[in-house]
Amino acid sequence: MSKLRTTTLEPEGATTTLTLGGSGDSVVIESDAVKANTMKDAGGNTLWTSNGSGTLSSLNSALAGGGLSLLETQTVTTSVTSVDFTSTYITTDYNDYWIIGYGVYPAAGTQPVLKMQCGSGFNTQWSSTYVMQKNNDANTTASLDINTGAMNWDQTTLSHLSGTNGVDSGGLYNFNFILEIMDPASTGTWKSSLATVVATGSDYNNGVIQSWKHDRWQTTGAITDWRFKFDGQDIGGGTFKIYGVN
Repeated sequence: MSKLRTTTLEPEGATTTLTLGGSGDSVVIESDAVKANTMKDAGGNTLWTSNGSGTLSSLNSALAGGGLSLLETQTVTTSVTSVDFTSTYITTDYNDYWIIGYGVYPAAGTQPVLKMQCGSGFNTQWSSTYVMQKNNDANTTASLDINTGAMNWDQTTLSHLSGTNGVDSGGLYNFNFILEIMDPASTGTWKSSLATVVATGSDYNNGVIQSWKHDRWQTTGAITDWRFKFDGQDIGGGTFKIYGVN
């Protein structure tokens, strides 16, 4: 068998198409020989794009199937000011996005509030509602409240994702949440997000707090950036995942 060894193989002349084999021929390429960040079919349609580290985006709908598609994972192991998801992942590829955070705790062990904002300047105007259920560790005091301190109207500052809780800096007590963002990249209408948050901590006698949050994001433009940040301190640890939903 003859072998051709070369580091670069290019098409001749002005064409940008390199054809291997002719009609009816079978061309065999070893499984680890094709390395490209964007894969297209013969019609030039993108099948998928990789960031070079195995995280896929622009996944063709014929391949994506149903359910959740993991787009990115950010794991905080050293303190950061915020965790951001950008237009690389929040696009028109999906009508619904879920961001899931777990084991999230602050860099300092005070009583922080986990907040969020969105938009290119992280200053989109919002209005919200907030309901909180609390139960202390001794199961002697429980309540279901409208948390007026965590809800407001026509604001552009960071919006509450959690209520105040005694979360420590070691991660023993932490925040966990599921945030659903509906059609953020659409234009012409305002956007909505729903969140469920569970926090355990030294506040409320080492109890547990569960919260339900609805935000109305008052912009008709596409929202392609989302930020998470503690009020007045860094994020000390935790994992954040973003999923596209078909």
